Amino acid sequence: MSKEIYELTIQVDTNDGDYISNSTDITENDLTFIKSIVSKLHKDTNGNYRWEYGEYCRVENTPDNLYDISDEDIEQFQEFCPYGEHGFHTLVSIQYCPIPDYETLI
Repeated sequence: MSKEIYELTIQVDTNDGDYISNSTDITENDLTFIKSIVSKLHKDTNGNYRWEYGEYCRVENTPDNLYDISDEDIEQFQEFCPYGEHGFHTLVSIQYCPIPDYETLI
């Protein structure tokens, strides 16, 4: 029996309404890790999940300054995120769904 595989989709805001997303297959261990990161996030005063990453990030809005998350975990989480041309400043959505097992008959 195979381990559960999920499709993870993360959407980010790269430039005030310019959204990009990335979908990738992840394992159950990856999903547990991502859920642990999400549980530590909180919205800012504008109702956004700030996570500045890339060229234009301000130090006060980087994840290591906003959340109680280790540098290693930040780096690992960012591997699942889309980057865009210059990075991104806000996590818009994080979704996952199980990928059904398909059997090839012929």
